[in-house]
Amino acid sequence: RVVQNAIIRQGGMPTAMQSAPARCEFRGGIEAYCYAASSVLQPVTGRFIVCENWLNHARVLKGGQDAHLDLLKMMRVEGKKGRG
Repeated sequence: RVVQNAIIRQGGMPTAMQSAPARCEFRGGIEAYCYAASSVLQPVTGRFIVCENWLNHARVLKGGQDAHLDLLKMMRVEGKKGRG
């Protein structure tokens, strides 16, 4: 498997194949995930739960809006204080 394309917004290319997709947008950004979710969710009762870096907050909101998803709840999660 050879990576042909990736969006890296900070840091370098990850070297671990298992964790790389969690650190870089190899399979599309949050916008693509919102669109994919909206295409398969049940109307009214369907739920799409996502965890995304707070730096991408505006992208998450716009991606959800563009995919016609309603934001029901948001929880800001912060990493451990004092870590790099």
